[in-house]
Amino acid sequence: MNAQKSLRIITPYLTMGGAERHLSLVLPALAEKGWKIKLLVLSHDIPLKDYFNHPNITLLSLPAPSPQKFLPSSLVHLFKVLKLLTQDFRRDPQTLTHFFLPKAYCIGMTLGKLWKLQGPLVMSRRSLNLYQKRHKILYFERLLHRFCDAILVNSAAIQTQLIQEEHVPKERIHLIYNGLREEELLCPKPRLPSSFNMVVVANLIPYKGHLDLFKALNLIKNDLGSNWTLTLVGQDRGIFSSLQQSAQAFGIDAHIEWILDSNDPRPFFSKADLGILPSHEEGFSNALIEMMAASLPVIATKVGGNEEAVLSRITGLLVPPHDPEALSKAILELYQNPKRRLSMGKEGQRRFQEHFTLSACVAQYEDVYLSLLKNLSPQRRFL
Repeated sequence: MNAQKSLRIITPYLTMGGAERHLSLVLPALAEKGWKIKLLVLSHDIPLKDYFNHPNITLLSLPAPSPQKFLPSSLVHLFKVLKLLTQDFRRDPQTLTHFFLPKAYCIGMTLGKLWKLQGPLVMSRRSLNLYQKRHKILYFERLLHRFCDAILVNSAAIQTQLIQEEHVPKERIHLIYNGLREEELLCPKPRLPSSFNMVVVANLIPYKGHLDLFKALNLIKNDLGSNWTLTLVGQDRGIFSSLQQSAQAFGIDAHIEWILDSNDPRPFFSKADLGILPSHEEGFSNALIEMMAASLPVIATKVGGNEEAVLSRITGLLVPPHDPEALSKAILELYQNPKRRLSMGKEGQRRFQEHFTLSACVAQYEDVYLSLLKNLSPQRRFL
């Protein structure tokens, strides 16, 4: 194996989230191409660990927490994170290091500066930043950007924000769209003509827009008849109970199927007629391209990378965020036109095959990594 092809990935979590699912696809594929990967997880809870079971991947995580009488648990957790990263940085300062998500970036890059890491430093930005909510973190991130050899983004919208608002040089930004295994998702199954089934794949977080969808369905529930279902696939992040209460208040709870414990949403696409993503913000959604790969027409909000994934009125419909009325009209339009749903699904699958395959995604990662390893000048590190 080429001694240069080594990689250190740092991420806060390995739970059912978009970035984590992305890593579960990309890292094993890179390992198959000969990359030796060390995956540092800043948590003890790693439900996706089995996805990284490969001879070329070493997974390091925090020990399980133990009861503490004198120190706050958050402080103990921080000490453990600092210990894990410090030990690995001191042991191996040469390996290319790639940070995923803000927590890993802020802590890891700061320590990297302290311990004078000599290998290339890469950061992934996977969502648009909301300045009014996270201004202190954003200011700190901007300070760290100058130490990055490359910043990887998964949508042109994020790339534009980094250039225009955070003043990152364009040449240091690389756009790599998410990719999925084409061989696993290209076999749509027949759907029942007598029912109408919708699916949403998103963790239960306020900004994912579930409540907007409930309001939209409340507006058109009489038009949809009685034989429709909404399947919600995603982990509860604190709003399950309130969403249940809202569904009951709108009188749509009998039509909703809650799937809170699945790490694989694909089985739920086979019985669906329509995929929906009503988010208030997005980077670039894995769920959208999963639905497209499964030949599902999609309705998504005009945020982040959604407009790059969905071709409006070709592969699906785009609606404004926070707009239940517009969402309800889009759902009703596709409910009433099965032929258009079928046509959009076929076009979406074709678009997936042309632009969003895992093989293309992994090839771009490898190109960036190899270029950094070839061209980095260690003399300029942390000057």
